[in-house]
Amino acid sequence: MPVLLIDGTSMSAEMKGVGKYCHRLISELTTIMPTDWQFRVLVFNRDFPEIVSERVTDYIQISPLSETRKGLRYLPHYDSTKNYDVLFTANECIVGRIQRPRVTVCHDINELMWEAQRQSIWSPRTFVNRIQQQVRIRSICRCSLIACNSEFVRKEIIERYGVQQETTRLAFCGVDDLFYTNESNSDCDRKTLLEKSARYVLTFATGDPRENYWLLPDILETIRRRHPDVRMVVAGIFENRPYTAILRKAFADHNLTEGQDFEFVRFIGERNIRELVELYRGASVYLELSGHEGFGMQLAEAMACGIRCVATPFGALSEIGGEFVSYVRDLKATTIAETVCNELDEIKPHTRRRAQIEFTRRYSWAESARVIGKAIEDAVAG
Repeated sequence: MPVLLIDGTSMSAEMKGVGKYCHRLISELTTIMPTDWQFRVLVFNRDFPEIVSERVTDYIQISPLSETRKGLRYLPHYDSTKNYDVLFTANECIVGRIQRPRVTVCHDINELMWEAQRQSIWSPRTFVNRIQQQVRIRSICRCSLIACNSEFVRKEIIERYGVQQETTRLAFCGVDDLFYTNESNSDCDRKTLLEKSARYVLTFATGDPRENYWLLPDILETIRRRHPDVRMVVAGIFENRPYTAILRKAFADHNLTEGQDFEFVRFIGERNIRELVELYRGASVYLELSGHEGFGMQLAEAMACGIRCVATPFGALSEIGGEFVSYVRDLKATTIAETVCNELDEIKPHTRRRAQIEFTRRYSWAESARVIGKAIEDAVAG
């Protein structure tokens, strides 16, 4: 009876990013893998979302550890003292030398992400990051199979890290089925600008410098010169973080009033996903300003809702958006605003809406789990 050990330490109650990917994949894997497989899930002893499956025979709860201590001390020790057949890690984390095969997921290229975040090359934190990344790369190269969540990431790890192409697989992030339904959430906490009669541009600002969110006040001011009725909804807001106050003041400095010209919407977790779907569906245009993405979940979700999208082409975004997105490479507020206005000016129905929605169906949790499940079985078979 094969035993799969899953590193689920990225999961948390917030359910976003790699944690969400890990949770969804485990849920799918317990459904599709052969019935003789057993699942053990390593988690930090905090508020983590359990997997609703009887096939998870054990949650191994440990105190929170740094990536380095977990990968170089705990996992090799577990490998040498416990019985299991294969290790699955849901992200490109550090893991020391172990005897069993390892299958991992590579979500992004950290060097490109740090560049987009404008990290100082001289800071002590950057120095530590670079050393850890070298250890991480060696760990990745020792994996039996590596699932990449975009062709962009797959190409980069082959060229940058020397990974052999035959050890890679493509496993996109998935778009939840709710984004394809026509149900309306009447219980959604809709704010002033989210009334059905209002036109708004939806974007996100979670505080990551890659998002270029400081451009938003200038962009909105420029848009309103041509479309004075259009507002902006900035979602993903964390009120307790300094960037929120700075961004709010920047809007005010442009004589833009909260609740009238723009709206901040708190970060919406997985538990309130219907509210997120409503935000996308109500938007006239979705705006993605990221300077780099290894996938582009928000762009994929917006496309699945059938709305018009404007995005940068950086990282995997042009791959994820395909021909259905209006791309803007020049990160100047006037250029971005003009591209958004061109989408707003389009009075005809979005003729390619159906094709756009169908295009996003390739972003499937079930399909990615099938690919990774097969990789895990192949790794055990040798």
